Formats: sequence, structure tokens, C-alpha cells
Amino acid sequence: MHQDRHQDRHDAASYQRIEVITGERRRRSWSDAEKARIVAESADPETSISEVARRNGVNRGLLSVWRRQARLASSEAP
Repeated sequence: MHQDRHQDRHDAASYQRIEVITGERRRRSWSDAEKARIVAESADPETSISEVARRNGVNRGLLSVWRRQARLASSEAP
């Protein structure tokens, strides 16, 4: 009996759940003004970058890219 239960668990463990996502994937297009506003909001040292990203519906990594681009643009400006 013990052997049978072990075999049943082994067989069940070999299955995996697969989720199929259908439909069109849409990316949000951010205007330069929106990016500038969000970057400015995230510049406050008292503010969490993750919280600013979450509040504005932006991926934290994307916000970090925008911040880096803004720093480079300001360092290149005359």
C-alpha cells in the first residue's frame, strides 16, 4: 500500500500547469511630458522610486531607464 501512494505522488508531480494568454499585448506609450513629470516626482530623496513607479503604473526598471536618460541629457546640455 505504501508503495502505491508513493507512485501516485510521483506521477502527479510530473504534471505541470500551463497558462495560455491570448489576445493582443499592448504597450503604453508615454509622452515626454508624462515621463518628465514621473522622473521629477521620483527625484525627491524622501520618495521611494518603487512607490512612484507603482503609483503611476510604470515598471520600476523602465522608470530607472528614464531617470538614467534624464541624467545623461542634463549632463550633455550646455
